[in-house]
Amino acid sequence: MNLRNVTMTEKEKMLSGGLYTVNDELRRGLVNARKIMRQYNATTEDEAEIRKKLLSELFAKMGKNIYIEPPFRCDYGSNISIGENFYANYDCIILDVNRVTIGGNVKFGPRVCVYTAGHPIDAGVRRSLLEFGKPVTIGGDVWVGGNAVINPGVSIGSNVVIGSGSVVTKNIPSNVVAAGNPCRVLRSITDEDRKYWEREKDKWVLTGVVGNSKLGIYDGQEKDKNMLPSVINAELRGGYEVYVEFDDGTKGIIDFKDKLENDHRQIIRDLLDEKLFRTVKINLHTLCWDNEVDFAPEYLYELIKNPGTSPDVI
Repeated sequence: MNLRNVTMTEKEKMLSGGLYTVNDELRRGLVNARKIMRQYNATTEDEAEIRKKLLSELFAKMGKNIYIEPPFRCDYGSNISIGENFYANYDCIILDVNRVTIGGNVKFGPRVCVYTAGHPIDAGVRRSLLEFGKPVTIGGDVWVGGNAVINPGVSIGSNVVIGSGSVVTKNIPSNVVAAGNPCRVLRSITDEDRKYWEREKDKWVLTGVVGNSKLGIYDGQEKDKNMLPSVINAELRGGYEVYVEFDDGTKGIIDFKDKLENDHRQIIRDLLDEKLFRTVKINLHTLCWDNEVDFAPEYLYELIKNPGTSPDVI
């Protein structure tokens, strides 16, 4: 008999991967998690701050921009660490009798299950209510398809796609697409994938940024928009900074923080976050022409070409 195992608490045995039984200490943790989840699953979509507070009480560590669609279930919560920009669709279950570590920018489809819990194969030992757990680690930039099951002791690398319905029983390396039961690597994720999806992004998200107006007015003069370079890329870089590229090679970062009225800043953030350049109209004379039109590329172009200026746009 290992004397160290005798002196360990049931919680210490559990987190070390050894056989343990649920004692009063662990039972209190289970009850506390269920109270928090009951409150969380009863919240509405208008109670984002309440949801954030409840998850921060539940998890060991939580990054920014965490969104979990109710209902959500876990064992303890205190053994779960999640990076920023995490999203889990409906009916996510995480059995965290051991540590579950999830990186940044991870997405779960509906009914994804992460299991760290295991039980002895021998029925006699199993009847004694002994159980064990093995940790699960998921890297960053991972997309797990709906109804996938991630089993105890599994490690998934970064930049991975796990197909829906997969049963992950062994480690999955980084930069691959994997699927199946049991889950296996189908192929690598390559630079060709990046190029393809960048082209699709440009086609569907950034096309038509220039808008329909024939004229843009700034610096008190009318400009033929057809003579101006077109915006080929625009993205939010944090705060109110926007990175913009034009098809003539001009590019740069514009900080709108001091150029917008307070009540207009959230409009711009939403516009950029949702990448709705070609479909959203805004009434904002510092960033549009004709009072109600799409993003004004001439305004952006002037700010890039002449940093520190704030041309008058009507």
